[in-house]
Amino acid sequence: MRAEKRPNARMLPHKPGKWPAAPSTARDGVTRIATSYPKQSCLRQTEGRIVATVAVGGKPVLATIDTGATRSLISKKIAECLKVGPTRRVFKKVVMGDGRPRAVTEALEAVVQIGDREHSCEPHIRPLKERKIH
Repeated sequence: MRAEKRPNARMLPHKPGKWPAAPSTARDGVTRIATSYPKQSCLRQTEGRIVATVAVGGKPVLATIDTGATRSLISKKIAECLKVGPTRRVFKKVVMGDGRPRAVTEALEAVVQIGDREHSCEPHIRPLKERKIH
């Protein structure tokens, strides 16, 4: 048997993108939105997605909360409408939820607020499909 050049080479998956969830019988439990969350909560579930009203640069925006994402994205149209902070040029490749790689060339410098928490971040700007949420 041939010796491996890198001892940990086989530890990481070779397939990029997101992996399907483990069957519910193999997990510790099912994640649900807590009913005991305070009434002023900005989180809610719509069409199987968790959404929240967040403030980007002090302006309210309805956002999808993707807890498995490694990067935050904002649509180009919303970023242009908000005019909340400077944009900067970046050259990144992001892997979308369906496994497709996409190029990103802009990032928005902004303060994002969810509930009583604020965070300075740079969401990547991409042309995204926007959905009406009821």
